[in-house]
Amino acid sequence: MKTHFLRSFLRGIVKRPLIYSINFVGLILSMSVVIILAVCCLGEIKANRFNENINNIYMICSEGFDKKLGTYTPAILKEHIEEKIPEVEKIVRIRDPWTETTLQVGQNPSVTSSLIFADPDFADVFSYQNISGNLKEALKTPMSIVLTKNESLKLFGNTSPIGETVKVDNEHILTVKAIIDEPRGKSSLQFKAVVPMISIGTVSPNGDELTTWRMSNFTSFVLLNRASVPDNIGKKIARLYPENNFSPKISLQPFSSFYFSDIDISRRNFLKTGNKSTTTILGFVAVIILLMGIVNYLNLSFSMTIERLKSTGILKVIGAKRGHIIRNIIKESALFFFVSIVIAYITAWFLIPFLVNKTGVEIHPGIIFNPVFLLLSVLLTLVIAVVSVIVPAIRLSSIKPVDSLKKSLSGTGGNNHTRRVLVIAQFTVAIALISFTWAIQKQVKYGFTQLGYNKENIYTIQLTPQLKKDVLKEQLVKVAGIKDISYTTYLPGKATIERCFGMTIMYKGQKKENISAHIIRCDSNFPGLLGLKIIKGRSFSPDLVTDKDKVIINKAFADEYGLDEPLGVKVPASRSDDMEIIGLVENFHFQSVHQPISPVIIRYNDYARYCYVKIASSDFNSLHRTVKGINEVTMALSSGFPVNSEFLDTSVAKMYKAEVQFRKIFFLFSGVAILICCLGILGLSVFASERRVKEIGIRKVNGARVSEILTMLNRDFVKWVVIAFVIATPIAWYAMHKWLENFAYKTGLSWWIFVLAGVIALGIALLTVSWQSWKAAVKNPVESLRYE
Repeated sequence: MKTHFLRSFLRGIVKRPLIYSINFVGLILSMSVVIILAVCCLGEIKANRFNENINNIYMICSEGFDKKLGTYTPAILKEHIEEKIPEVEKIVRIRDPWTETTLQVGQNPSVTSSLIFADPDFADVFSYQNISGNLKEALKTPMSIVLTKNESLKLFGNTSPIGETVKVDNEHILTVKAIIDEPRGKSSLQFKAVVPMISIGTVSPNGDELTTWRMSNFTSFVLLNRASVPDNIGKKIARLYPENNFSPKISLQPFSSFYFSDIDISRRNFLKTGNKSTTTILGFVAVIILLMGIVNYLNLSFSMTIERLKSTGILKVIGAKRGHIIRNIIKESALFFFVSIVIAYITAWFLIPFLVNKTGVEIHPGIIFNPVFLLLSVLLTLVIAVVSVIVPAIRLSSIKPVDSLKKSLSGTGGNNHTRRVLVIAQFTVAIALISFTWAIQKQVKYGFTQLGYNKENIYTIQLTPQLKKDVLKEQLVKVAGIKDISYTTYLPGKATIERCFGMTIMYKGQKKENISAHIIRCDSNFPGLLGLKIIKGRSFSPDLVTDKDKVIINKAFADEYGLDEPLGVKVPASRSDDMEIIGLVENFHFQSVHQPISPVIIRYNDYARYCYVKIASSDFNSLHRTVKGINEVTMALSSGFPVNSEFLDTSVAKMYKAEVQFRKIFFLFSGVAILICCLGILGLSVFASERRVKEIGIRKVNGARVSEILTMLNRDFVKWVVIAFVIATPIAWYAMHKWLENFAYKTGLSWWIFVLAGVIALGIALLTVSWQSWKAAVKNPVESLRYE
């Protein structure tokens, strides 16, 4: 009898292969998705936790004129902190070169890389493992460079690079002194190479930024001793600023919570944050999918209760105790769940690379086989296995042997009621997920289309030191199919957008102080090429020399600072005469719709980082020929630097990278949840058809048509979908409303989203059950009546 549960389990599979297959597939699918989403969410939650000092690392943040916390500190602050605040054990400054960097080894082609400058204490504050060389010693050595493992493989292959040289931006020769491993988890610090801070004046000079309080170009991290109070240290740091200098409100923000913070990281390409709402939603989806898998198992288990009555009765007749029967059922369930979790682990392991490739979401698969994660997964699975069958096990074991042998179970209506509730719950979830998926799609589409400027057929080129504006334009005008050319410092999807703080302007005899705005530098063609709508005044004119350093503002600037008549107002410039406002344009989304449209100054200026090329034709072949011609020109002019070029709509998509990734992964896992729901109702339809085989035969003998039989068998499922629709609509509306609160500009929640979700759910249900219903309806009545 000790192996009875195992024999019973195997006999059940042989006798009911379809039902057991549905159960297995449903559980494996749900568990695989839960494992993947758990790994994804844990990776987000544990971001930066690989740093051993994480609980004592803080970022020095300052409050800007817009009341937002930023990571801007002057370089000179470091020496004052080291001298006057002993509670700070270490301080590290980090800065990037503002733009992407190119690295070249020998005569090999240059590769684009992300580089940061850091102080030697970077090695003590953050936990990066040395593969070869010594990180801290390397950061003390002038004109050296430290590479990550993957970047080293890209540049040098499998050979040791220590002592070899790398050319940075086709100009500076640096010696490789150390190789470090990639972080052991998700990190807010994004870089592929580190250069000593001591070399910043040579590799990326920026005036007297190292010795002045006026330039806050660095992000500073401090390592505090355990006894210090961060709030007190922040106040001490604020008092270090000279009185004649703007003294910002300083605070220390824990690096442990930075990943999910709303700290402003604009112009900080080496910093990365996550979205807590998205992570929460994905975690919620994981729980829902797991519950749907369990619901399927419970539904089919309840349906198979009658089938087990006879075997339970026989066990009781031959002397089995009630506890023995309960243990057998629990063992069978535990075995079922254990096999499912093993297969689910293997499935998740193989699926993660596919998901990373298809969705772009960063997932660290190493978490799957973390001993703690593995142990908790198995224990949780076994607990669920026991809890999910304990009630039916107790119920079955309490039936009298006579009733069991007659397959008689009193109160079966309770089981039917439970099944109805569980199926309605599944359809409720399915309708809510379908609605949410449509809402995400609608919001992403809104962000792509409601920009306020034209992005079609515009090809962008990132300038390099070899791509000189005049020479490039001279060559581009020779390419057939080009309609217009413009130069600017702005490209959507790039974190680096210039910003000016603390300006003062005179308006109608009154001072307006503490004015801040984003700055877009461009040539005279830029507003027209993008199709910006002029509300007042005019655009720039290439024929007017006096338009140099004139500006156009957006409506948000005028509204924010009360400029009813902005034309002619002078805006201060840091290194030139005041700039006159000559035009007012309608607002446009130069940042993601997550953020409100803030004041913008569009400045006619010679400085540029990008070239915009407007292509005349939208025909694919014409576009292809023109783009090919443009690329040939840029490659010929910039042989020493890789040229990054793409269509403007691709750049715009980068502004919504997080939303697009979320849409992909949510759509994918919502589809899995709906598939699990389909498997559940398929299993139930099999049981429903089999239990009514005799009734169907009698009805057919009495003249019932196939359509009437189908209607009879499908009626309950339609009723359940309608009830689920009524329940799901307010739940889905509330969830979507809360998610859309993350966006300053959002699409509306149209009624058709919910109706469409209900229709889709109904269609899925009918398609799923109609196949089984059709088989039962067309069956020969003689066979049906002989069935029992």
